[in-house]
Amino acid sequence: FFGFSPITVHDQPLSFFTQSNNGTGLFNFLDQSTPPTQSITSWLWDFGDGNTSTVQNPTHQYTATGSYYVCLSVANNGGCNDTYCDSVYYNSTVGITEQNSTALLIYPNPANDFITIENTIMAIDEIVIYDITGKTIKTILPKTNTTKVNVSDLSDGVYFIKISNNKQSITKKIIKN
Repeated sequence: FFGFSPITVHDQPLSFFTQSNNGTGLFNFLDQSTPPTQSITSWLWDFGDGNTSTVQNPTHQYTATGSYYVCLSVANNGGCNDTYCDSVYYNSTVGITEQNSTALLIYPNPANDFITIENTIMAIDEIVIYDITGKTIKTILPKTNTTKVNVSDLSDGVYFIKISNNKQSITKKIIKN
């Protein structure tokens, strides 16, 4: 005789973060992981310089010029985990070279057929759209300050869009309806 037991399947969290800085090497990291934080029970930040933190939204001071590979690992109350990594750059002699995120506009978000990307400061060299597993879905080389991206061929869901020029890059989350 075989018995049956219920099995509980927990959703895997999707780790993601954004960062800002004040030009002096002090970076503010903001956890943007999904599902919302009520089910995420632990955070582990690796700042790429030998320092770590377990605070949800930490600040970190870089003192030497360089590119740092920052990783955020999250775990939820179901025992599932995920890690997201991205690079930040700090130049201790002339300040930070990261783009001011208020100069970058992405709309509409959520989107159905097209998204418009505007950079009010400089031309966009490359746009890369990734799915939630990190697989590259689409690469565009607009070389303009404003461009429309056709997303009608994407399945509904969450994507990450990395916008770059020759000096910096920024990654944002977009939703396709």
